[in-house]
Amino acid sequence: MRLYLCCLMISNHVPDMFIFDEPTNTLDLSSLSILTNTIKSYQGTILVISHDKHFITEIGITKNIELKISNKSTL
Repeated sequence: MRLYLCCLMISNHVPDMFIFDEPTNTLDLSSLSILTNTIKSYQGTILVISHDKHFITEIGITKNIELKISNKSTL
């Protein structure tokens, strides 16, 4: 993911939107720092699915939708 983001950021065509699904999973601290700084400098739209509330706060997410699991079972 780190290489992919770096290539996108230096290319002439940067996408209007990034979608990340649990981007902090399995990252070491150095990679997490690079990812955080890259996302913070990105000017487009970002959709992030994550359980890492610290990361969400750190990258400056301004709108949040929280999904909660209901205890009711349905068939």
